[in-house]
Amino acid sequence: MCGILAALGVVGDPDATRATVVRQARLLRHRGPDASSVWQSAGAGGGPHNFIAFERLQIIDTSDAGR
Repeated sequence: MCGILAALGVVGDPDATRATVVRQARLLRHRGPDASSVWQSAGAGGGPHNFIAFERLQIIDTSDAGR
């Protein structure tokens, strides 16, 4: 089963927050050790950022097309 982490409406340094999200997502690695990714929204005008990270367990489709 995959693991998903979301951090929504985050204010402050986006680079530091991204590093924290990546570190926290690693704690989900046991949920899906086959692939991982982090998506980050652009905070318009210095506004809040959103982050979504996932750890994927490839069971059905083991190719990149299964993402």
